[in-house]
Amino acid sequence: MTDTETPRVFGRPVEDAAAALAAATDRDADTVADDLSLFVVDGTVSRDRVDDALAGLSKVVSTPETRLELAAREVERAHDVAAGVADLDTVTHRLDGLDDRLAAVESEVATLGNRLTGLLDQAGDPAAATDVARGVEALTDDANIVQAAADDLRGDAEATKRWAEDPETRSQEFGEDVDAVAASVDRTADAAGWLTGEADDLPEWRSTDDPGVVWAEARTSAHVADLLVADLRAELADLRTWAAREGTDPGLADDAARVEDLAARRDHIADRLDDAARPAWREAHADRVGHAIEALATFDPPVAWGAVRAALDEL
Repeated sequence: MTDTETPRVFGRPVEDAAAALAAATDRDADTVADDLSLFVVDGTVSRDRVDDALAGLSKVVSTPETRLELAAREVERAHDVAAGVADLDTVTHRLDGLDDRLAAVESEVATLGNRLTGLLDQAGDPAAATDVARGVEALTDDANIVQAAADDLRGDAEATKRWAEDPETRSQEFGEDVDAVAASVDRTADAAGWLTGEADDLPEWRSTDDPGVVWAEARTSAHVADLLVADLRAELADLRTWAAREGTDPGLADDAARVEDLAARRDHIADRLDDAARPAWREAHADRVGHAIEALATFDPPVAWGAVRAALDEL
């Protein structure tokens, strides 16, 4: 039987094995040899090395499964701690986010196991050696990504549990959220200042020095800021309700005042951008800005900001 019918791979020098597989598949021999390098020992393609690689891969794939179990446990604990306030939108949103991520990681882990089974089934077929080699490398990379996702989920579930347990943690995190929105409003203000001639320096975040594009991006940012402020107000209301139930002081008076200041700043910046707009900018970019405004209008607090970014990226 010829190499092109059943290529002989194992126990042969890698160059010979690669040439046989290349002839059978119309692939480049150097590329095939590179794929086979994972299974090469002392210049020879080794069947034992395939077994070793798959044994190591099995351990790599089992790690996300273990990390998933730990993450699932922490998500359950977060639910338990927050059970008494799960009717608050802010709490529900956070717990639902953990549940969605847990389901996604569970699905990915199941996929990893199915892919490993497929590679094990192919391992004895010499003609599939390059497919197995590429599959081992790809599955290793993907398993590491899923493991990281499980670890991140576990960390966020633990953080949610602390947030649900401790009013001070909630207050601190809310202050950090206000800081982040303030930074966003500052960037939009920088653009407005440059467009109106009040500032000489271009805003650092710009994607171009085209004033029309900067204006369109700033207008979109102003509407994003409007949604950000609405999100802060909704969370603030829930945190106050939560504190009232516990009979504690939420310690949010200063941050509440900052939120209202941000709302006023955002409105002022939006007015400045409207006044600064030139007819040519509106004509060139009105559709872009309009589509962004329409996309943002579909979201209500509490806001899934990943979905907002995805919606804007599609425009």
